[in-house]
Amino acid sequence: MYNNYCSPTLTSCTFTGNSAVTSGGGGMRNYYSSPTLADCTFENNIADFGGGMGNSNSNPTLENCTFQSNVSIGSGGGMFNIYSNPILTHCMFMYNDGNNGGGINANTGSAPVITYCTFIENSAEYGGGMIIWDTDGVTMSDCVFDGNVANVEGGGVNARSDGTTSANLTLLSCLFTNNTTETFGGGVFSTPDANTMIIDTVLCGNTPDQVYGNYIDGG
Repeated sequence: MYNNYCSPTLTSCTFTGNSAVTSGGGGMRNYYSSPTLADCTFENNIADFGGGMGNSNSNPTLENCTFQSNVSIGSGGGMFNIYSNPILTHCMFMYNDGNNGGGINANTGSAPVITYCTFIENSAEYGGGMIIWDTDGVTMSDCVFDGNVANVEGGGVNARSDGTTSANLTLLSCLFTNNTTETFGGGVFSTPDANTMIIDTVLCGNTPDQVYGNYIDGG
């Protein structure tokens, strides 16, 4: 589905087995659009970026949606965002795969608000569950990251900046368990130029470490 300067409302829809291997959004691509989705499923879709959903200059709202077993050749196995501010509540990201961000990639100029979402056994080179890259500010509260895998850095979440634009991440009342990576940041990885705030968040059983890099412990 391709949304171009429009804002449809979708309920209990399923997007499965779709492909956009030379572009983004295997299941759905949003361009300057703000769709509202409830109880929708994105499964077994594939794309160059955003296997399940690709957002460009868009602000979708999703509630009780599931992204499962989607694949991105490049970034964002479940969802890719650039200059986009999605609002996600009670969504599930599981078994998705992408080079940068297995579950979600929040890229330049994006400020997602993610609440009560679950990331289970997603995989990537960087950011098994999610990667934050040169973003305006990502807020995640009451989210669970369990069993996600990054081959390089950041099993649960990877917050990184290229040094010219900050990557701003706030984790509030989240849970990180059993996430793994080959190098640093089993639970959370944060580059020196990233601004990561961790508040009332539990990190336990992540491998090889719980948190690595630049972060502030907010208690």
